[in-house]
Amino acid sequence: MNQNSKTILYVTYDGLSDPVSQSQVIPYLEKLSQSGISYHILSFEKKERLAANEDKIWEQIEKNNWIWYPEDYTKTPAILSTLYDIDKGKEKIRKILKYNPDISAIHVRSYIPMMMAFGIAKKNNIPIIFDMRGFWADERVDGHLWSLNNPIYRAVYNFFKKKEKLWITNSDAVVVLTNAAKNYLINNFEVSPNDVYVIPCATDIDLFDPSKIKPHNEKQINNLLYFGTAENWYLFDEMFSFYDVYRKFFSPSKFTLILYSKNSKILEKIDKYDWHDEVEIIYNVPRAAMPEYINLATHVIFFLNNNFTRIATSPIKFGETIAMGKPIITNKGIGDLDDIENDKCGVVIDKFDVDQFTNACQRLKNTKFDSQVIRDNALQKYDLNLLCEKYKMIYDKFF
Repeated sequence: MNQNSKTILYVTYDGLSDPVSQSQVIPYLEKLSQSGISYHILSFEKKERLAANEDKIWEQIEKNNWIWYPEDYTKTPAILSTLYDIDKGKEKIRKILKYNPDISAIHVRSYIPMMMAFGIAKKNNIPIIFDMRGFWADERVDGHLWSLNNPIYRAVYNFFKKKEKLWITNSDAVVVLTNAAKNYLINNFEVSPNDVYVIPCATDIDLFDPSKIKPHNEKQINNLLYFGTAENWYLFDEMFSFYDVYRKFFSPSKFTLILYSKNSKILEKIDKYDWHDEVEIIYNVPRAAMPEYINLATHVIFFLNNNFTRIATSPIKFGETIAMGKPIITNKGIGDLDDIENDKCGVVIDKFDVDQFTNACQRLKNTKFDSQVIRDNALQKYDLNLLCEKYKMIYDKFF
């Protein structure tokens, strides 16, 4: 292996055609490639998404001189399909390393890629970066994807928790999204603070820039916005209960939901309220169009269950929202977001009840939010350029 080579094998179980990769993988790798780092990328693509985005992705691959190994993502049957993909990934990683001895390190994004790469990296004495993001196994439980009452899922959960400890204590570098998660690792694992790096979800400051949005002359209306996944981690019952109070403080108002996918349960929740005609649901907005939608918002809201896993959460939507200068409404215990009220970026709710919602709306009403102050927080903490420097610090350990 050429020790002076700056070539990284990046392994992600998300496809490059997935929305999360479009915002949290490709922009990072593009910036880092400009610094002279070469990438081999192994990803697992969902056929429908790849078919819709393949031409664009190949343009990005060629522009950045990446070598891309797209594998098919296997969806069913549960567990067995993932095991099959892990075996495919292991075999592919072995071949990539065999024919590319200049690879200096393996950078894996989350737990399934770590299952693929860890043993191979150790056997070949190649440094491995565990970009663990959050506590993946616990997130599966919190999101009601795995029930610990089911003996199969309980066994899988326990297996990953054992692996998690092995990976955290034996990786050459560990990346988490929040300071709260880093403190947890330091206090609960035999890991040096110098080996744990905090790199929150980045924001493309150039894309999410309110100065680039044309002024609109629509009728003034208070628009409460939620955007993102329609899955179980987000508390739609509580957000709708909040809007029931919000609309009394901010009139006229509407609640806009921009969702990645359809969820019939959300429609059922909305139908319970007599203001359901004030809700607008929009599906699958391209990322490039999101700044315009955020710019139309008065406030942006997201409530998450605040179980253990939330200490490691850095919502992508948070950085994108404050980059647009918009105030946030969220709940306590989400990563490092408890300080947003002190930073004049929004309000934080302790509990989900009418009194708390009323108090929060009063604070929103009485606070003169400065959009530039809010955006400055994004520039200081979530700017893609700034966070890429942290990845370069990690890579420098291995070159």
